[in-house]
Amino acid sequence: MIRIIIFLFIVLFIYSCTQNNDNIITKHKSSVLIKNKTSIDYAKGFDIEYFNNYKLITVYNPWDSNAVYWQYYIYKDSTEINNVKAGKVFNIKSKLEKTIALSGAQIAFLDKLNLLNKISAVSDSKYIFNRNILNKVKNERVEEVGDVMNLNYEKIIFMSPDIVFATGWDKFNNSLDKISKLNIPIAYVIEWQENTPLARAEWIKFIAAFYDKEELADSVFNSIVDNYNDLKNKAKTIKDKPTILHGNMQGDSWYVPGGKSYVANIYKDAGLNYLWSNNTSKGSVPFSFEDVYLRGLNADFWFTNEAFTSNNNFIVTDERYRLFSAYKNNKIFANTVRITKFGGNDYWESGVINPDIILRDIISLVHPNLIDDGGFYYKQLMVEE
Repeated sequence: MIRIIIFLFIVLFIYSCTQNNDNIITKHKSSVLIKNKTSIDYAKGFDIEYFNNYKLITVYNPWDSNAVYWQYYIYKDSTEINNVKAGKVFNIKSKLEKTIALSGAQIAFLDKLNLLNKISAVSDSKYIFNRNILNKVKNERVEEVGDVMNLNYEKIIFMSPDIVFATGWDKFNNSLDKISKLNIPIAYVIEWQENTPLARAEWIKFIAAFYDKEELADSVFNSIVDNYNDLKNKAKTIKDKPTILHGNMQGDSWYVPGGKSYVANIYKDAGLNYLWSNNTSKGSVPFSFEDVYLRGLNADFWFTNEAFTSNNNFIVTDERYRLFSAYKNNKIFANTVRITKFGGNDYWESGVINPDIILRDIISLVHPNLIDDGGFYYKQLMVEE
């Protein structure tokens, strides 16, 4: 009896180790790799491989470059599903109908792929901009499953979705672990960890692969790349690059995008001299007001993400803003053209898949002689007398 117990303990131990190994990529020995239907040219966070009887989608761990975050086998024929487990792996049928999207960017990707009809539930609907989805939520044709950090996992389980698209920070959410253990596929869309606008937009190919929409995704993305690069090349003709300040005070700190962030990269592509371009961070970096003042006092332009309608209600948050040249010269811009009354901002939604439009906006504001038809996401904050 003791020997049996020891044996079972060893088996369970080996099984648990196998389940938690994020570094293993498994492939079926009988499968043959075929020419990929789509190429990943900008994004670093995922890969897609095509075999004769399935496709393998791999998401890499953005916090550990040597590890796999999650993997997905998508089978043409569900009868061929092989329950091989190594690391975090999901076997998924090829026909997905019930989809849960937990971020606005995912909704925008699905919209571009003509797949909004697949969405059965969303989170944080008050922060969604997409009118189609908002109407469906209002008419109870799309469910609400709580906020992204406090999901109603009982409701999700009861819905029995074919797939749940989640974001990287959801890894801290115990609800997702509970859901995945019931074999409900959690597909992690970690586009926000990419550090260039085109890399973020390329995650449309990740979502498309689950629905066999690769051809449409390639067409959409290639058009975006062409538009973006055309605008970027126009901005290269600017010899004297104006300086740009970004952000505003939040509590005791002023957060600016790191020099390796997607924001810094899009400013560079717009022909601007970003004041923190030499910073090596990919994320936001906190500074004191004094630090920002010393560097940004005489910046030519100032971009902010806050929902201010004019310089007047911008200034009431901190009177010290009056000291900056950009304020004195009415050169403050905000990405607040497309927002809902609850604060849902389309910049963070469709803007992810439309970096070419964002780039056009920025160029039109800082180089109006070069392009003059922007204003889709950004607007100038004017002082109201």
